[in-house]
Amino acid sequence: MGLTLDPTELALHGTFSRCAVSVKIGADDDGKRGLTGELRWEPWGLGLSIRNRGLLDFGLDVDDEAFARRFRVRGRDEAQTRASLPRPLLAALSLFDELYLDDQRAVVRSRTPGHDQPWIGQFVRQLAALCEALDAAAQAIPPPPALAAQ
Repeated sequence: MGLTLDPTELALHGTFSRCAVSVKIGADDDGKRGLTGELRWEPWGLGLSIRNRGLLDFGLDVDDEAFARRFRVRGRDEAQTRASLPRPLLAALSLFDELYLDDQRAVVRSRTPGHDQPWIGQFVRQLAALCEALDAAAQAIPPPPALAAQ
């Protein structure tokens, strides 16, 4: 799928849709077994934060109720933040069990075995779909309200 095996550790690296991608197997010592993907892209400058929802986490309501139940969304400007999260991006993010995302980086985790090609292949395909959705969303981010009024 275009990723290469790291020569020094058990990891895959490459690029999908202008996102730098790294895939690793979660460490046993932190209790986070499964597959972990890290993505990096050009900064969006939105003050965006998406992560798994805790008991008292409050954030922006998004158009996807199932996504909103699982994840907390925050951003500097509500309208701009909402516009940066189209349904295809929310759907791609929802494929993962754990999520941390900001303006230029995402760390996603799936609680799937990382020792077998079908599991790894599925995870990498999900990462590729997420990168495509991130790239499309980046192209559609509106300017900040202060600039849009000019």
